[in-house]
Amino acid sequence: MEREVTMEEIVQLMKESQDDFIIHVEFGEAVVLDAKKE
Repeated sequence: MEREVTMEEIVQLMKESQDDFIIHVEFGEAVVLDAKKE
């Protein structure tokens, strides 16, 4: 999944799912990778 997000959305996602997701921020976009599928 790839979309434009705000910093607040990134922080909230990290708080909710920090054990399950890797957040990679690049050029104002966030790519959310499900770490369990890696």
